[in-house]
Amino acid sequence: GVKAKSSGGTPIQNVTVENTHIENSHRLNVMLDGINVRIRNNRLGDARSDIAEILTGPGEISNNYVEISSVTGHALGSDTASTVTISNNIVRVLSSGSVSQTIFRFWGGQYRNVLSNNQVHAEGPVAAVAELNGYFNIVSGNAFHVRWDQRSRFTANARSVVTGNIFENIDIVLKDTTPADNWPVMLSNNFFNYTTVTPTTATLVENNNYRLPTPQ
Repeated sequence: GVKAKSSGGTPIQNVTVENTHIENSHRLNVMLDGINVRIRNNRLGDARSDIAEILTGPGEISNNYVEISSVTGHALGSDTASTVTISNNIVRVLSSGSVSQTIFRFWGGQYRNVLSNNQVHAEGPVAAVAELNGYFNIVSGNAFHVRWDQRSRFTANARSVVTGNIFENIDIVLKDTTPADNWPVMLSNNFFNYTTVTPTTATLVENNNYRLPTPQ
């Protein structure tokens, strides 16, 4: 795999991994730890741990094609990074593949991360399509599809906006890790196809979502 890691008190900057084909790494295919780091326009495959990951931030994971054909932990995400954008990626989980953790992940205690215009097509089992920890996340324009006879999870923390997405066969769980602040999760203009919404500890503000089948 490819690894660029900061050391000491000065983070690395301006590193881009682009136009590569990386798969079957022992742990991570790509890990970039720094400021203005980018993983874009690559063909990525299975990894025992993470397919691609950003630390520190700001950073970007965009326009990658990801194909998972065996057991993979996480696909695309951040770890102790704020101001990360994950956008315009296509993630395909073949029937022979599985994701034991989550496809998209933002780390807890971080801020201002964006998940937009991604597509997930899962024929194999996926524990979670996304885990949006941290605060002030925006999730928009994504299509999450899990095969009709399977279920997957989507988790969002308080202070998140989730708008204009398609969810198919997903269980949405909304949480609040700082309940004293009483910040909501906002769901609007989403299409829920055989999808449930459970606000476990979060305040839900909901508007103009369509559910199929329609509630009785």
